[in-house]
Amino acid sequence: MKKIIIISLIVLNLGFRLRAHCDPGDDISKTFYSVRPLFQSTSPEKDAFFRDSFIRHDQDQKNKAELVFFGGETNNEKELAKYFLPWGKPSILIASDGAENAADRDVNAIHLNIGHEDDVFESCVTFCPQQKVWGLGVRWRQWLSRTIEVHRLFKGFWVETSFPIMRVENTMGFCENIINPGDEVSPTRVANACEAFTQSSWNYGKISPTCLQKTGIGDVELKLGWEAAHDDICHFESYIGAVVPTGNRPKGCYVFEPIVGNNHHWGFMGGSLFAAKCYVNGDFSFSCLIEMNKRYLFEGDEIRTFDLVTKPWGRYMEVYANQEAAETAQTNVGSAVNGDRGSPGVNYFTKCVKVKPGYVTTVNSGYLVVYKALHAEFGYNFFARQKEEIRLTCNKGCNCVWCCESEGNSNSPALVSATEGGYTTKTRTIKDNFNGAGVDQVPDNYTAISICDFDVNSAQHPGVLSHTLYGSLGFSFDDWQYPLSFGLGGSYETGSNNANSDRWTTWGRLALAW
Repeated sequence: MKKIIIISLIVLNLGFRLRAHCDPGDDISKTFYSVRPLFQSTSPEKDAFFRDSFIRHDQDQKNKAELVFFGGETNNEKELAKYFLPWGKPSILIASDGAENAADRDVNAIHLNIGHEDDVFESCVTFCPQQKVWGLGVRWRQWLSRTIEVHRLFKGFWVETSFPIMRVENTMGFCENIINPGDEVSPTRVANACEAFTQSSWNYGKISPTCLQKTGIGDVELKLGWEAAHDDICHFESYIGAVVPTGNRPKGCYVFEPIVGNNHHWGFMGGSLFAAKCYVNGDFSFSCLIEMNKRYLFEGDEIRTFDLVTKPWGRYMEVYANQEAAETAQTNVGSAVNGDRGSPGVNYFTKCVKVKPGYVTTVNSGYLVVYKALHAEFGYNFFARQKEEIRLTCNKGCNCVWCCESEGNSNSPALVSATEGGYTTKTRTIKDNFNGAGVDQVPDNYTAISICDFDVNSAQHPGVLSHTLYGSLGFSFDDWQYPLSFGLGGSYETGSNNANSDRWTTWGRLALAW
């Protein structure tokens, strides 16, 4: 029986490694990014060096509480920059129509509301997105009974609660190298990209030149578990539970906004832990373990920004708010102060939506080595999250400038043509004008944008596969009246594409059992 258990564990370990392989292409021009939250079930920083006491201890061991100090930092800045920027580049060239390198630009400066009288502005903007997280994880497990002394009905059952108190710091690593500053700034316009990405006229989609911070309690996890088997050879337990959202909800005001938790979604989960002692010799033991957690995060309200179909960064293009605005521009040709100019497209392409994160799966295969008070655990962690599902909605209290019910008509926005003066277009992009006869339409032939023009994929977070190697080392004083343990650990996580952050994490823990 023991040989069968050991062989099964080895096969499972290899199987999860093989299934973890995935090599999809990189994502570009995304408006929303969701980093895998730390200190969640089956993540190394939460479970390493906590579960081993229940695997090893006798029937009298009941309860345990721990504090975990953790911190992490992403380190794939170039790949994350490609995720947010158009054309799959870590930097972009912003130029006006009259600039020397206008033909090679990535973004037309006028769409960012950058305008100078000589129309020759040009700058190169580089982004280095990075997230830093640090916090304190709290966890407590209470056994109802591991014996039949209380009641046979409660034998092997336990309850557990856990949550992190954390601080998330996100930065886009914004850096602008101005090639040609231009001369006098045009009325109602701004001077450069730094001013453009923080201008007050943008309600959404801003890019902060400094670090954005959020501190709060991450999602609370509640569990009811059952220890199905516990003897000298193996340990098996399962649980069901709930994810209670206590973090913040995305608001879309800034790109790469800091989020504590799972974007404020309720969830249901279940999981199990199976461990077997493979070798025992006196005070030395070697065990294998497999742990899995699967959760489902329910649909919830969020605010997301959309690009337009086939128009990366189309969210920032200038628009006329409606046909009346186009007619006003036609009446006041050449006078931006009096109305011959567009409005920020990002204000109209940001919507109240229903987001369904769906299924999240985490699998951990590890090896536990114990020699007297010294404990070491190392292993591999696999994380998978499905692609989000998004559907547009207009709720009461929704502050969207343009509601879904009024889309596609004279009350809807339309892209401003390069000729301005009330002309609209559907062919213009963030970099190319494509203006001309038969392309630009006068206000009488107003080319309104409809919901069908939204690129839903631009606002959805892609599916994620990530792979983490981890190790921890610590000491446990089991012979004390109240066993105390402490240890240190670290992990490195990497993904198959830029939808997942490469990240290192370290932690230190202190646990008390009774």
